[in-house]
Amino acid sequence: VVGFTGSSIWQYVAMFPPVSQEVIDRGYEDFARRFNPIMDVFAGEGVRFALEVHPSEIAYDYHTTRRTLEAIDNRPEFGLNLYPREGRRGRLGSHRPWTDLNRGWSFGSTGRGDVEWETCFRALDSIGYKGPISIEWEDAGMNRLHGAKEAANFVRQFLWELPEQSFDAAFRQGN
Repeated sequence: VVGFTGSSIWQYVAMFPPVSQEVIDRGYEDFARRFNPIMDVFAGEGVRFALEVHPSEIAYDYHTTRRTLEAIDNRPEFGLNLYPREGRRGRLGSHRPWTDLNRGWSFGSTGRGDVEWETCFRALDSIGYKGPISIEWEDAGMNRLHGAKEAANFVRQFLWELPEQSFDAAFRQGN
C-alpha cells in the first residue's frame, strides 16, 4: 500500500524561525506513536506500507527518511515508494501550475526525462528486491492513456532474468 503519513513538524522544514531539537524529536515520537499500531496491523496481514517521500510528510528527503525509519525501529512492514530524481531541483513547485515551464520541476512520464532507470532497476536487483513495481503516472502534458501504456512498456524492458551464477563462474575449469 503506497500512501502518506503526514507530519506534525512539517511546518519547520526550513527551520526558520528555529525550534529546539526537542520539538523535532517530539514530531518523530508522534509519528511512531501513530504509525506503529498501523504497522502492527499490516504485519499481521502480511502487507507492507510504502511511504511516498514527499513534501508535507514526516520524510521528505534523505535525512528525514533515515530519521523516520529509525523512529519505528526500521520495521520491515514500512518502506518507501521509489521516486528517482536527479537531485538538483527541489520538489516544491513555486506555486506555479503543473504545465508552467518555469516550475523547478514537473512530473514527466516514466521513460522520458533524465532519470537513469536502468541504474535504479539494477540497484533493486542488487539488493534482491522481489516486490511489485508500480508506476505512478502524473504527466500534465500528455494524454494519460497514451502515457500510462508507454510507461508500462518502458519499465518492462528492465524486468530481465537474473543470472543463476556469477559471471566469472563460466570461466572456471569444467564449465
